[in-house]
Amino acid sequence: MEIDSPGVYTVTVSNVCESVVDTVLVLDKLTADEIFQMPNTITPNGDLVERSSQPVMIPNLKVK
Repeated sequence: MEIDSPGVYTVTVSNVCESVVDTVLVLDKLTADEIFQMPNTITPNGDLVERSSQPVMIPNLKVK
């Protein structure tokens, strides 16, 4: 199966014993900036090392 646009797709997997059907939601491709964000902050003591900020990721994002 080749998917070239976002949407909801129905997927069926079959073998000699059974078939399983599921739906998959495909979203637009995300850029690295949309997936991973780093806060733009000023260091409190001016040494240019930010010790308190952490990167922010999209919740529940699965990347394969």
